[in-house]
Amino acid sequence: VTSYEYAIDADPKNAYAYMKIGQIYMSAKNYELAHEHFKKGNQADPDFIPLYRELAEFNYLAKRFDDAIRFQKEYMDRSGSDVEKLSTYAKYLFMNKDYENTIMIIEDVMRQDSSNVILSRLIGYSYYEQGKYPEGLAYMKRFFAQADTSKIIGSDYAYYGKLLAKTGEDSLAIIYLNKAITLDSTNADLYFDLGMTYYSQKKNTEAAATLEKMLLYKKGTSQDYFLLGRAYYWGGVDFIKLAEETKDKTEKTKFESEAAKSFAKADTAFLKVTELQPVSPTGYLWRARCNSQLDPESEKGLALPHYLKFIELATDETKYKKDLLEAYSYLGYYYAIITENMADAKKSWAKVQQLEPDNPKAKEFFKQLNTPQTPPKN
Repeated sequence: VTSYEYAIDADPKNAYAYMKIGQIYMSAKNYELAHEHFKKGNQADPDFIPLYRELAEFNYLAKRFDDAIRFQKEYMDRSGSDVEKLSTYAKYLFMNKDYENTIMIIEDVMRQDSSNVILSRLIGYSYYEQGKYPEGLAYMKRFFAQADTSKIIGSDYAYYGKLLAKTGEDSLAIIYLNKAITLDSTNADLYFDLGMTYYSQKKNTEAAATLEKMLLYKKGTSQDYFLLGRAYYWGGVDFIKLAEETKDKTEKTKFESEAAKSFAKADTAFLKVTELQPVSPTGYLWRARCNSQLDPESEKGLALPHYLKFIELATDETKYKKDLLEAYSYLGYYYAIITENMADAKKSWAKVQQLEPDNPKAKEFFKQLNTPQTPPKN
């Protein structure tokens, strides 16, 4: 450093000396002094072109991507562009989430030199972020076909997996998303993507287990808990179907037990939804459904308080018509059959008829009201 400082004393406009001092400080990880000397050199001699490159790289490392792009563009404007400079420029654009220009620059570079495998990665990522999944998948397939395996990183597996999922190749997507998680096991977004891929394949138990892992690494939102609850709920439905299909009593008991566990876990997740969104009816509706499954004959009325809360909050009868029909039908059955509270049963079935005049269950209830026959079960 001292010899370059002497050079600056001799010539205060010696931008080269400022640059070398800055590079020394960069190597020593003294970034503040490195930046200070890069700036001083640029101010001393704005025509010294290599400093624009150094300032671009410094700002990229400092995650000041707007400045990195600005200095890299100035560097290319002053020195001319080539494949290497454009590739660096594309990298800075991508990190600044300017995916459209990233794609444009990389396509321009690839017309000059298609051998740069790393650019296939960036353009594949960029196409994913723009929602152009087939184009992104084509570039990521090319990347995996050509890249040295030692150069493949977790985000490569992640983007490849997400692109496969978006283009309907769910089985392969699961393989690559699991590979990404192996390399980045605390990344909540990866667990989300994998969980949603399992869910799209109707692998509800796997989806729920994966979303549970996601919540180990992030603070859950109401949407996170809703998705978790939904996966557990449909997983419970899956176990009920298995119980109905098997002829083995031991297997039947096992599946019924697993179903109950799934519905209970779903209820817990939807409870979190109601805690995070207390004035939204959705969480209460799904709690009602879970408890209805846990109390299939409605003897305990487990779903009752949740349906009542849903009705209280679901004031838009047009938006929630189908769900309100479900809720009032449950109430009608519960009041008529379980508690024999015919006054409330009449009110509930009347509400069903108001929402849907030709509802067959409501018609049957009023038809049989004065007969000893049992009203239709919800």
